[in-house]
Parts: sequence; structure tokens; C-alpha cells
Amino acid sequence: GDMQNIRTAMNRGAFDFVTKPIDFNDLRITIDKTMRHLEVMREALASRDQLVALRNELGAAARRLWRARFTIERLADDYARVIDSARLAPFDDRRRRRLPAHLRSDGTESLQATLAALGLPAQDVFEP
Repeated sequence: GDMQNIRTAMNRGAFDFVTKPIDFNDLRITIDKTMRHLEVMREALASRDQLVALRNELGAAARRLWRARFTIERLADDYARVIDSARLAPFDDRRRRRLPAHLRSDGTESLQATLAALGLPAQDVFEP
């Protein structure tokens, strides 16, 4: 009987058990052990919450870096075409007309817009 009841209680989630008649020293040990276990569980939950917050923050940073990388790669390609078009400008206006409209100028407007979208000060790049 008693051993079967103890096993059933432990299988259902009992942390410990107390025998009758109550031994108050044993009860104090059980309570202390339970309090230590609760503290460890609270610390584990707090650590898990911190990890979740860090994972979310890292995910957001990774997405921002990916967008910045994509923008920089696109910008590099655009400005390679601007440089090619500037080299050809005095000789072949037909090839310049094949460029997208935003690349037909010297390219500074597009670069300034891209820098603004990235939150970078354009005045550090362009002299007045």
C-alpha cells in the first residue's frame, strides 16, 4: 500500500513526501530543499527569458545587416555603371541613354538617397 501510493504520487509530480507521525526536522529539510529547487527554477526561467530576448535582438540585427549588405551591393553595381557611363559620356551619348534614369546624372543624388535610407549623414561624404 504505502510504497505504491508514494510511487503514484511521485509519478504524478510530487516533489517529496512527509511521513506520519510528522518528523519536524525532516519537514524542515524537505521545505528547505523545495525552496532551493524553486530558486533554481526561477533562475532558469529568467535565463531562458534573457536568451529569448537576445535571440530576438540578434535576429533583428541580422535582418538590418542583410538589408544594408543588399543596398551596398546594389549601390556598388549602380556606381560601376555610373563610372562606365561617365567615361563614355563625351564619346557615346547613346550608351548613356541606356542607363536607368537615376544613373544618368553624376550619381550623387542616388548615393545621397541611399545614405539617408541607411541613416548615414551625406554631408560627411559630399563636400559643400
